Amino acid sequence: MKPSTRSELLRNFNNRETEKHPFKSGSAGMEYFSKLIPLIAQLTRKEVDNFLVPLIDRLLVYTQNCDPCHLKLLVYGELFCSQKSVNHSIRYWTMYQELLRKRRKGKKERDFRTEAYNSIHLYGELGISG
Repeated sequence: MKPSTRSELLRNFNNRETEKHPFKSGSAGMEYFSKLIPLIAQLTRKEVDNFLVPLIDRLLVYTQNCDPCHLKLLVYGELFCSQKSVNHSIRYWTMYQELLRKRRKGKKERDFRTEAYNSIHLYGELGISG
């Protein structure tokens, strides 16, 4: 991985840990994570597994007290891993589904997946299937 790629990923992930709600709609987190997709597409499977996944998992711990931020991060994690690390992509999708089921107890739920995809289409590179 190029040093500039590593630096950009670390900066974006570390910056999210300074925000109370890093994936609030319209936030810098939504914008910058949407813009990371082409950069992440350049990573090898080994780089995704050994570098990116630990960053995602660390940020998941940070967002665990805010379900909407946590759910949107799971969507990004699924997308980030979808091409190079299918097992991790499936793990994030499963975690998303489980948390959504727990939250749904009789209330109308927001579509966090669509919120993340809308951000990708607004700020990021198009061409992501979903």
